[in-house]
Amino acid sequence: MAKIIGAKKVMTFKEINFDGLIGPTHNYGGLSEGNVASQKNIDQVSNPKMAALQGLQKMELLLDEGLHQGIFLPHERPYLKILKEFGYSGSGTEIINDVSGLKYDQKMIDVIRKYHPSLILCAHSKKITSKNHLIKTKQLLRDSIKIAKSGGVATKNIVVDPAVGFFRRGGKGFPFTKIDFDWFRRDKEILENLKFFKFGQPCMISISNKSIIGRILDESDPSKRLNGSLDLEMFSVINGVDLIRTHNVKQSREVVSIAKKIQHRRKGL
Repeated sequence: MAKIIGAKKVMTFKEINFDGLIGPTHNYGGLSEGNVASQKNIDQVSNPKMAALQGLQKMELLLDEGLHQGIFLPHERPYLKILKEFGYSGSGTEIINDVSGLKYDQKMIDVIRKYHPSLILCAHSKKITSKNHLIKTKQLLRDSIKIAKSGGVATKNIVVDPAVGFFRRGGKGFPFTKIDFDWFRRDKEILENLKFFKFGQPCMISISNKSIIGRILDESDPSKRLNGSLDLEMFSVINGVDLIRTHNVKQSREVVSIAKKIQHRRKGL
């Protein structure tokens, strides 16, 4: 904005604060390297609606104080136009990753019947689980597969995930399953027996930067667990896992390649 004062042109400015409004895909995936909040809350449960309301309250507060406030609307995610420019040919509902194994949202089965997506089903229970955790985890996965098949999902379109990191003695609400024994022992034995969960479906794990690595390395900072993540991912591939979900795509791809070659040589001996 320009004003003419006498013979001089004087520029005046207004300071405007802009905030981005949280969208429905808000999550704690830990993908913002260097972002303290992102790294500190890796794999926690997010609440997009609450986050959006908190953001609006903050904007309202600034407006009440007489400040100028702008807003950025949420981005469209996934942005299929860009994905298709890179070769993606599917829709936005190709795969659903349900951390509750279809046991939390009762309406999810209706979504599945309508869109026929592939599924990644995590082991989950609303009840406290105790002892025999390998057998119990396998049964939880079988229960989820049964629900999926009731929605018309073919066996070949289902992937199972034993949910490393989501069984806790002090687990507070969804998506945690409460247990009455040490979580570290449970997760360790899961990773040592991954082939036990291969009963017709591929098995996936997500362990990068997780607490089990922090316990082994005595490292509380998730951003410093890269080497431990890669070591445990290689261990998992050699032990029979089919898919890995990771924060470290490039490095994990190299580790998987090496692990597969090791497996191939073992079979040839």
